[in-house]
Amino acid sequence: MKKQEIILDLTYLKEISGGDTAFQDTIIRQFITQMPDELQQIEMAIKEGNMLKIKSLAHGIKSTVAYMGLGEKLHPYLQRMETESAMNEKAAHYNQDLQQVKYVCTRAVQEAQQLITRPA
Repeated sequence: MKKQEIILDLTYLKEISGGDTAFQDTIIRQFITQMPDELQQIEMAIKEGNMLKIKSLAHGIKSTVAYMGLGEKLHPYLQRMETESAMNEKAAHYNQDLQQVKYVCTRAVQEAQQLITRPA
Protein backbone atom coordinates (compact mmCIF):
# COMPACT_ATOMS: atom_id res chain seq x y z
CA MET A 1 0.00 0.00 0.00
CA LYS A 2 1.35 3.39 -1.00
CA LYS A 3 2.10 5.80 1.83
CA GLN A 4 0.17 9.07 1.59
CA GLU A 5 2.12 12.21 0.86
CA ILE A 6 2.76 14.42 3.88
CA ILE A 7 0.90 17.67 3.35
CA LEU A 8 1.96 19.74 6.35
CA ASP A 9 5.06 21.88 5.95
CA LEU A 10 6.03 23.46 9.24
CA THR A 11 8.96 25.43 7.83
CA TYR A 12 7.21 28.80 8.19
CA LEU A 13 5.94 27.97 11.69
CA LYS A 14 9.46 27.00 12.76
CA GLU A 15 10.86 30.23 11.29
CA ILE A 16 8.40 32.54 13.04
CA SER A 17 8.73 30.64 16.31
CA GLY A 18 12.49 31.08 16.40
CA GLY A 19 12.79 27.47 17.49
CA ASP A 20 10.33 27.87 20.38
CA THR A 21 8.78 24.41 20.41
CA ALA A 22 6.17 25.39 23.03
CA PHE A 23 4.91 28.11 20.64
CA GLN A 24 4.90 25.63 17.75
CA ASP A 25 2.94 23.15 19.85
CA THR A 26 0.40 25.83 20.77
CA ILE A 27 -0.16 26.79 17.13
CA ILE A 28 -0.49 23.14 16.09
CA ARG A 29 -2.99 22.48 18.87
CA GLN A 30 -5.01 25.58 17.89
CA PHE A 31 -5.07 24.36 14.30
CA ILE A 32 -6.36 20.96 15.42
CA THR A 33 -9.17 22.44 17.49
CA GLN A 34 -10.13 25.44 15.33
CA MET A 35 -9.98 24.04 11.81
CA PRO A 36 -12.91 21.59 12.07
CA ASP A 37 -15.07 24.37 13.55
CA GLU A 38 -14.05 26.86 10.87
CA LEU A 39 -14.82 24.31 8.15
CA GLN A 40 -18.23 23.66 9.67
CA GLN A 41 -18.94 27.39 9.87
CA ILE A 42 -18.00 28.06 6.24
CA GLU A 43 -20.04 25.05 5.11
CA MET A 44 -23.07 26.45 6.95
CA ALA A 45 -22.48 29.92 5.50
CA ILE A 46 -22.43 28.40 2.00
CA LYS A 47 -25.67 26.52 2.65
CA GLU A 48 -27.26 29.72 3.95
CA GLY A 49 -25.89 31.84 1.10
CA ASN A 50 -24.31 34.22 3.62
CA MET A 51 -21.82 35.98 1.35
CA LEU A 52 -20.34 38.22 4.06
CA LYS A 53 -19.64 35.25 6.31
CA ILE A 54 -18.15 33.19 3.46
CA LYS A 55 -15.80 36.06 2.63
CA SER A 56 -14.76 36.55 6.26
CA LEU A 57 -14.23 32.85 6.98
CA ALA A 58 -12.33 32.17 3.76
CA HIS A 59 -10.02 35.08 4.57
CA GLY A 60 -9.44 33.81 8.11
CA ILE A 61 -8.81 30.24 6.99
CA LYS A 62 -6.15 31.49 4.54
CA SER A 63 -4.19 32.85 7.50
CA THR A 64 -4.68 29.72 9.58
CA VAL A 65 -3.51 27.32 6.87
CA ALA A 66 -0.49 29.47 6.03
CA TYR A 67 1.06 28.73 9.45
CA MET A 68 0.79 25.03 8.71
CA GLY A 69 2.38 25.26 5.26
CA LEU A 70 -0.89 24.70 3.39
CA GLY A 71 -1.09 28.11 1.76
CA GLU A 72 0.08 27.01 -1.68
CA LYS A 73 -2.31 24.06 -1.72
CA LEU A 74 -5.37 25.95 -0.52
CA HIS A 75 -4.92 29.63 -1.39
CA PRO A 76 -6.47 29.35 -4.89
CA TYR A 77 -9.66 27.77 -3.52
CA LEU A 78 -9.98 30.10 -0.55
CA GLN A 79 -9.15 33.16 -2.63
CA ARG A 80 -11.82 32.27 -5.18
CA MET A 81 -14.38 31.77 -2.40
CA GLU A 82 -13.43 35.11 -0.88
CA THR A 83 -13.50 36.95 -4.22
CA GLU A 84 -16.75 35.44 -5.47
CA SER A 85 -18.54 36.05 -2.18
CA ALA A 86 -17.33 39.68 -2.20
CA MET A 87 -18.94 40.01 -5.64
CA ASN A 88 -22.11 38.43 -4.18
CA GLU A 89 -22.01 35.52 -6.62
CA LYS A 90 -24.59 33.00 -5.42
CA ALA A 91 -23.91 30.27 -8.00
CA ALA A 92 -20.15 30.24 -7.63
CA HIS A 93 -17.75 27.35 -7.02
CA TYR A 94 -18.26 27.30 -3.25
CA ASN A 95 -19.10 23.61 -2.82
CA GLN A 96 -16.35 22.49 -5.18
CA ASP A 97 -13.78 24.69 -3.43
CA LEU A 98 -15.02 23.70 0.02
CA GLN A 99 -14.64 20.00 -0.76
CA GLN A 100 -11.00 20.51 -1.71
CA VAL A 101 -10.31 22.63 1.37
CA LYS A 102 -12.04 20.11 3.63
CA TYR A 103 -10.11 17.20 2.15
CA VAL A 104 -6.72 18.86 2.64
CA CYS A 105 -7.53 20.28 6.07
CA THR A 106 -8.92 16.99 7.36
CA ARG A 107 -5.71 15.22 6.35
CA ALA A 108 -3.66 18.07 7.84
CA VAL A 109 -5.49 17.85 11.17
CA GLN A 110 -4.79 14.09 11.26
CA GLU A 111 -1.09 14.72 10.57
CA ALA A 112 -0.99 17.48 13.20
CA GLN A 113 -2.54 15.16 15.78
CA GLN A 114 0.24 12.67 15.15
CA LEU A 115 2.82 15.42 15.65
CA ILE A 116 1.58 16.33 19.11
CA THR A 117 1.18 12.72 20.27
CA ARG A 118 4.67 11.78 19.14
CA PRO A 119 7.43 12.04 21.79
CA ALA A 120 9.86 14.91 21.27
